[in-house]
Amino acid sequence: LWSIQKKFWRGLMHIKYFTKREWHFDMTNTLSLAAMLNVEDSSNFDFDVKNIGWHNFLKINVLGVREHFHKEPESTLQKTRLGLKL
Repeated sequence: LWSIQKKFWRGLMHIKYFTKREWHFDMTNTLSLAAMLNVEDSSNFDFDVKNIGWHNFLKINVLGVREHFHKEPESTLQKTRLGLKL
């Protein structure tokens, strides 16, 4: 149980800076660039966040946090999932 708590605490310390602040991004240049793209380029470089596959995006991010922050290799994923089902 202590190792789980330690991992949770460590994860919180990693994301604290980003979650405790309000972020504003100037989109002027991004919108200008999107408006300048021709039809072919706009189909290759989609700027619309509505077209992001959020489920897959979040899945990849969670797996990345697990591997890089918690130092848990992908090879232990199946065992961990089985442990969570018990």
